[in-house]
Amino acid sequence: MLNKTRVVTAVIMLIVLIPFIFLGGYFIYGLCGILGFIGTYELVKMHNDKNNLPKILNYIVPLLSVAIVLVVMMADLVLKIDGFKFIIFSILLISVVLLISSLVYSELKVSDAFYYIGSILYGGASFGVVAAIRNIEVFSIQELVLGSLDVNLSGLCIFLYVYLTTVLTDVGAYSIGCRIGKHKLIPSVSPNKSVEGAIGGSICGTLVGTLILILAELLVGFNLFGIDNLFLNIIVTLVISLMLTVISQLGDLVASKLKREYGIKDYGNLFPGHGGVMDRFDSVIFTCAVFFIVLTLLGVVL
Repeated sequence: MLNKTRVVTAVIMLIVLIPFIFLGGYFIYGLCGILGFIGTYELVKMHNDKNNLPKILNYIVPLLSVAIVLVVMMADLVLKIDGFKFIIFSILLISVVLLISSLVYSELKVSDAFYYIGSILYGGASFGVVAAIRNIEVFSIQELVLGSLDVNLSGLCIFLYVYLTTVLTDVGAYSIGCRIGKHKLIPSVSPNKSVEGAIGGSICGTLVGTLILILAELLVGFNLFGIDNLFLNIIVTLVISLMLTVISQLGDLVASKLKREYGIKDYGNLFPGHGGVMDRFDSVIFTCAVFFIVLTLLGVVL
């Protein structure tokens, strides 16, 4: 039986997200900066509430996540250079500052500082990678210009491939798990997930995700992996799609385990029926991060 609140929230989310995803560029970075702030806030608040730490940190630490997203944006859109050096520098600088802060403020432990660093990477910097994937430029035949805006169609298709593969994996796992799921996957982490659901979700995400990317390449006229042979390109895409479906489910399990360790049901309540930002985007940031690594290793992005 469908949860009406969950469905209505999902529809509203799509209406809000579609323009940002479609336009890309500064729009998607702005959105991801906001999501990075809220996601980091959820993680930090969860930790601080449990350990009775200063509430002001709930807001200061998320600002560091926004700074990371801005660094990625500057490297990607303004400087148009390899942003990894800037990202690594920013993360190291933030890490050093937070660790030193644990010496200055007696109520902070070194373990708290390490938790904040992890929160910035998991709930903040990861959204910078999400935006970077939307803005990947691969030579394509088809172009779309809307007034003064040049919509990057190849980047849009690549992002939709990763996003929809993740979503379809989740939908497939839930649907198939509810119908034929008998064997628990990791009951200590997520008692409702089944082995059958996980396999079904991966099959669904792999097949449909591969179809989406191959059709997008043919229609828009780009070649993401640089493979001219269609059959070989399909095989490679199937393998990468399968990997993304597995990573997607692992991301969901990691998020579930973290919530259990802190004794909470949801990270937040921003999205009624869905929870918070990290509840809704936990799998997406995992798949985007791994996909970005794959594209870097293949030389698609540098």
